[in-house]
Amino acid sequence: MLDYRRGKLTKERVYPPEKDLSQEEPRIGVFVCHCGANIGRIVNVPGTVEYCKTLPNVVHAQEQLFSCATNCAKEITDTINEKNLNRVVVAACSPRTLEPLFRDTLREAGINQYYYEMANIREHCSWVHSKEKEEATDKAHDIIRMSVARACHLKPLREFDLPVNKAALVVGGGIAGMTSALSIANQGHEVHLLEKEKDLGGIARKIHYTLEGLDVQAYLRDLIRKVYKHPLIQVYTDANITEATGYVGNFVTKVTSEIGPSEIKHGAAVIAIGADMYTPTEYLYGQDERVMTQLELEERVTGGDEKVTNAQSVVMIQCVGCRNEERNYCSRICCGEAVKNALKLKEINPDRDVYILFRDMRTYGYKEDFYREAAGKDVKFIRYEPQDPPRLSPARQRTDAGPEGHRNRLHPREKAGAGC
Repeated sequence: MLDYRRGKLTKERVYPPEKDLSQEEPRIGVFVCHCGANIGRIVNVPGTVEYCKTLPNVVHAQEQLFSCATNCAKEITDTINEKNLNRVVVAACSPRTLEPLFRDTLREAGINQYYYEMANIREHCSWVHSKEKEEATDKAHDIIRMSVARACHLKPLREFDLPVNKAALVVGGGIAGMTSALSIANQGHEVHLLEKEKDLGGIARKIHYTLEGLDVQAYLRDLIRKVYKHPLIQVYTDANITEATGYVGNFVTKVTSEIGPSEIKHGAAVIAIGADMYTPTEYLYGQDERVMTQLELEERVTGGDEKVTNAQSVVMIQCVGCRNEERNYCSRICCGEAVKNALKLKEINPDRDVYILFRDMRTYGYKEDFYREAAGKDVKFIRYEPQDPPRLSPARQRTDAGPEGHRNRLHPREKAGAGC
């Protein structure tokens, strides 16, 4: 929405001329940050400053409450000029967070930004040794001593601009991938959208309705239409990546697809490969056609499969294949899927018996309302403990005699099973 404003308000910083310090002996300044209480309540900062003053080539050391604060950053710049420092070590937090800021302070003082070294005494020290204050202080000394030693060997480096390819590659043609592709293309950039299957849509092709009653397939068709109509999006279906090379801003990805081999040049990549459905090995899945996953149940209900729609009793088993040693997480969607399909089955036949065997019902947020609705429609929720999971065996079959002799048929009230 703000695309037309991009680049209109930026101003280029003007820095003082850079001094040539290559022939000077190292003159190092060390600034030890309290980081409020993050470092100061664990590490003895004043004692650490005194220790820094004893290190070779350190001509100045001081403590700061917040080194990243505007006034403290300016203090570093001013001290560099006053003390003729040609190397700076800031003992504070993660370089990932604030290193660019501190490099900027060196540029403001007219020295090369790569004469800067950062000692992480927060994540690597005070946070992980919060109950060992003396040992944390000793470790802070070690970390700073190593940083000072390294600072003595720093060399000035030069930065230069490289052209950036403004095309983007999106890997995955599901809802996330298509939405990303449209968002990038609507900002005026060329997009290459890869999908390994023959059609776009991903796993959403198997989802027909949401708990809230939205028509997923209608939404999906509209999204696919927008993708194919957009002049800046090139779609590759039945695609396979054979090689990926390059660097940030300039990548080359080789692809084979339904249109043949292609070499795609792009500056950014979005990986939207989606999720993969767990294929159960438990509960006779693959051995008995009446045992299916929630997605398969949804497809068969939507398709009007009479073996499912006429079943008088349905049992759903939750947490199949997850929340165990191999997969110790909750997918966050299974309980909602079970409630959704249970309500749909009750809508088709209110007298049908629907059981949900669960460890914990996790219908997040407003989905809790549908959990209550299902309970109100006599969906039976039965809890089980992980050490005593449900046990499934083939249902007893009844033998009927008829004019053609003995034959087996399923009892009309035998259960269909759906697992997550």
